[in-house]
Parts: sequence; C-alpha cells; structure tokens
Amino acid sequence: MRAYEQSKCKCGRIKLRRAVLCRQCWMRDGILGRKGAARTRPLIGNFRIDDVTGCWNWTGNLNNKGYGMMTYQGKMRLLHRLMMHLYRGLNLEDSSIKVLHRCDNPRCINLKHLFVGTQLENMGDMSAKGRHWCSRKTHCKHGHAFSPENTRVWNGYRQCIACHQRVAKEWADNHRRLW
Repeated sequence: MRAYEQSKCKCGRIKLRRAVLCRQCWMRDGILGRKGAARTRPLIGNFRIDDVTGCWNWTGNLNNKGYGMMTYQGKMRLLHRLMMHLYRGLNLEDSSIKVLHRCDNPRCINLKHLFVGTQLENMGDMSAKGRHWCSRKTHCKHGHAFSPENTRVWNGYRQCIACHQRVAKEWADNHRRLW
C-alpha cells in the first residue's frame, strides 16, 4: 500500500494511510484526546502536511521571517513555541529557551521536527547546516577565493592566506623602518 492510499480509522471511517485518525475523530478528539480538543481546535485546518518532508506547514498568519503566529492568552505567539508549550510543557515566558527546527522549515509545527535548545545550540545548528551568512561567503573582502589552498581556519574562523601574507609583509616593512 502506498502513502497516498486509504485505510480505515478505529471508528471504521476511511482515513489516509499516514494519518492516525480520520478527520471526524481528529476534530472530535484532537491530538491529545478529549482533554486536548479545546486547545487544538484553532490548529485544525490551518496546516497542510507535506508528504515528502513530513512537515506540518502552517497556512495561517506568518511573521516577516516566515514563522507561524497565533494569538494565545491575549498575546501573539510564535506557533512552534506554542506547540512546545501545549504538548511538551515549555515555559513561554522563558526567552533563554529556544525551539529549533530539525527540518529548517519556519512554517513547520510538527512536534517530531521541533526540539528545545539554547541560543548557542541554535547558532551551532545554523552554522552546521550552512545557513550562517559567513559560511555562504566564497571570497574574502579583497576578492580572493576561499579555496582549500588559500584558506586556513584560525580560532574557528576562515582566514584568507593571501591577505594574511600581505598584512604580515606590510607589518614587517613598517617595523624595519623603525629600527
């Protein structure tokens, strides 16, 4: 059976194979059963599941960086943080705790794609995935290519060997004049 074929829900209605519940059971019970139904109702119908990536892409309000937004307890909240609050107990007021995406999709609200970390872990994750602006640079500020032959890593930063040699030569020339 392929992912797009249909199967039966526990209630006997037809559901998509990848889904846990049919639409009627989902609407009735929510993600966490009857107790969670009230808090999931605004989420129902406002996201689309991407069959390829498994992301639950939010189709409601987005901020200027593409993250889902929703009003909760009278305040606009980032939806990925709100999901972690509702289902994993994250404290929304603690700004030192970040919610990171394994999928790098800001619209995704799938709990399997979200994890909690610090700002340092967030920056490390960004650099490791090549999303930091410095990691996308291909040339130094003087136009030399960051090739393996012309690049060295010093204290975690890339350094252009040609520029470094030029600066070292200028420094040596200036200090020779002093003596």
